[in-house]
Amino acid sequence: MQEYQINIKTKKMISQRKILLITRHGECPKAPDGVNSLDELLPESFSESYKTGAFLRNFVDQENVTPLDTFLKHSGKKRTKYTGEAILTGAFGMKTEPTKPEDLEPYRQRLASQGLDTEQLPMLDFEDIKFSINGFKRDGENGYISKWIANPMATQYDNGEEITSFQECLEIRSECLAKILEQFLKGNKKLGVIASHCCSIDAIVVGALNSGRVTPIRSTKEYGQSFKQGDFATILLDPTDQGYKTTLVRNGQPYETNLHNMLKYPGKSTLDLPPK
Repeated sequence: MQEYQINIKTKKMISQRKILLITRHGECPKAPDGVNSLDELLPESFSESYKTGAFLRNFVDQENVTPLDTFLKHSGKKRTKYTGEAILTGAFGMKTEPTKPEDLEPYRQRLASQGLDTEQLPMLDFEDIKFSINGFKRDGENGYISKWIANPMATQYDNGEEITSFQECLEIRSECLAKILEQFLKGNKKLGVIASHCCSIDAIVVGALNSGRVTPIRSTKEYGQSFKQGDFATILLDPTDQGYKTTLVRNGQPYETNLHNMLKYPGKSTLDLPPK
């Protein structure tokens, strides 16, 4: 399980901090092609996602976060919804760790009745991303994604197979993150969970990281490695006199981000953006 090292027991927490957790779905059985996943979680994945959520429990308790203050955005696949729901059962201290979809049902009903906002977003899916299955098999996920990021405009992988360019995926997922953040900031929510897939999750996180950089990320090494199943990062939003300071944290490593830049996307009026 990925280690969550950010200290949320700080005096700074008593200041309307918001937390957005971004995760790849938990571990799944492999499809016959050896690359894609079946749309289900392994039993231990439910438990691992529950434990991920448990790291948020101090924040939930100290900030009096309720399901009404919380949202879950997931793709159209059950495995992302189950992952997000299992995380939230851990965050809200449900007593029993789930190990199968049926275990989530009473918690799902309870969270929904208490106001949890759950939404399926097409931009968190992966069907629009064309990738090289042979490239994945040869280079592995981290190797493939690192090459993808290093050559952002490429529409062919190095074996000649047609792919969706990283730049195209980055633009779509960055807009998705911007719109989620926009809703987060305008509403009264304090906690959000985004659950997505391989490639899509890396594009979301790279977009966030690029917001605070002069030169864009060109390798997965610049943020550790590509996201394995069950891996997550958090974006911490801390109030300032001019709005919010944002920091992305992964494996205990903080990365400064820029909210003004994260909220930009084509067609967005600059008048609606926060100060730089």
